[in-house]
Amino acid sequence: LLCPPSPRAMAAVASAVLQKALEIYETTLTLPVVGRALDLTTAVAATLVRGGSGTQVASGLSKCKRPQKMLKLYEFEGCPFCRKVRETLTVLDLDVIVYPTPRETMKAYAVCKDSRFR
Repeated sequence: LLCPPSPRAMAAVASAVLQKALEIYETTLTLPVVGRALDLTTAVAATLVRGGSGTQVASGLSKCKRPQKMLKLYEFEGCPFCRKVRETLTVLDLDVIVYPTPRETMKAYAVCKDSRFR
């Protein structure tokens, strides 16, 4: 009989596969057309996996207190955490000013050297 692999071995294999996929993904981002197409594809895939979260507005929002000042979001399109914030802003129907922070801008200010998503 074959024994199933241990959870530790499965985690190591999964980690290696994800690391290689991330390397390939980062390499393709250096090609403008391919990188943008890949960004859009992963964004659509993430929305589908999350069940279309962020595509509908919640009900009963007229009874809730709304922010007095306009919200500001400094976001990076490829960051999964920023994606969740954008989805939540849509669901809550909050007005927000979005400031995109492209990779090149963040590199110029030396902000992104320790970030996984830049």
